Amino acid sequence: MIDSFHLDAYGESAVNYNRDLSTFPILKDILHKITGTDIYKSPTDMGINMVKDCIINEDIVNKACCQEIIRRYYNAKCDYKKDLTDEATVERIKLLMTELNINEKNRDVILPALNKSKKEKTNAISLKLPNGKIITGKRTNLLSAASSLIINAIKELNHIDDKVYLLSPAVLEPIMKLKESTFFNKTYNLNLQEVLIALSICSVTNPIIEKAIQSLEQLKGCEAHASYMVSNGDLSILKRLRINLTCEPVFANDNILNI
Repeated sequence: MIDSFHLDAYGESAVNYNRDLSTFPILKDILHKITGTDIYKSPTDMGINMVKDCIINEDIVNKACCQEIIRRYYNAKCDYKKDLTDEATVERIKLLMTELNINEKNRDVILPALNKSKKEKTNAISLKLPNGKIITGKRTNLLSAASSLIINAIKELNHIDDKVYLLSPAVLEPIMKLKESTFFNKTYNLNLQEVLIALSICSVTNPIIEKAIQSLEQLKGCEAHASYMVSNGDLSILKRLRINLTCEPVFANDNILNI
């Protein structure tokens, strides 16, 4: 709706939400009683006109916006694969990407994940660390791709040799036995939550692992891409770590069988 308050105060037309327009007189009166002055003359004064003060580097903002569009594009493709949205949603975002002259190549974590998956013939995830280095993790008989990725990230962040085993066999053995007896599947691998719990147990007797676990905070805001649709369990933990994950619209088992 047209912001009538803004039009009366400045002689300029501005558009704002109807709920903001309807509640503005009440808010204006409250602020006047507190401060003794009219700080804002319109709802537009309170919002849009202040956004520019938050943007101090337009180039960074533009790049972040492009990354968000690509992330939403992949989310929409996965939702379409799972029959949670229609194809038109995917096409609208794709059209926007075309207008902005961006594509999947603008997200540099995609290709490493796909290449790793093709080479190892299994599911894989790539992650861009704060220092700009891209690492990968693959699905194994012991670990899910997400579990392998986080262990590799911990090693990289703490300069731990790749040959060092962070998970103690003494801790892993009873977990695997329980999973085998419960799910009757000897190849059922450990998900990310189980691996983090195992690492926490191992940290009691190993200060190196304790320090390594603390470094997980550095993964906040990092970009990642999976060659498959990550399961809800691993996906939930990756989100809690604040990792920006995108996935190929491929079911986990289909990805392994079709490679």
